[in-house]
Amino acid sequence: MQCRAQVSLEFLLVVASALFVMLLIAPAIVAVSTRALHAAELTRAKLFASDLEFALRKLNAFSDGSELLLVCKPLTEWKFSLSSKNVTITVNGSTFLVNSPISFASKMEFTISERTCMRLKRKPASIELSVEDC
Repeated sequence: MQCRAQVSLEFLLVVASALFVMLLIAPAIVAVSTRALHAAELTRAKLFASDLEFALRKLNAFSDGSELLLVCKPLTEWKFSLSSKNVTITVNGSTFLVNSPISFASKMEFTISERTCMRLKRKPASIELSVEDC
């Protein structure tokens, strides 16, 4: 009987020490996953900024009335700010600047946090940007 109790006690000690080690490691795992999500979101924003810049350059070569549709798929909140020839995208404290060869029809600021479509339409001397659900 004493042998069984000793084995049971040793097993409890092993389980308790394993749980203690897991509790010590848990904050590190959470920190790593948070950083990974942050890096993934910045990569998404950078790719979208590149796609937006390419679309603006294509619209510069297209005729008036031409339209392009871009799909934005953020995981967190993205803030957009349009000025005369620039688009500023702010994600998790990082800023991406996109230069446009043509002025935008209007200045605007908006925030998105879910899948959104951006329609770019070429006007005679400007580009009109509209945001819609998709």
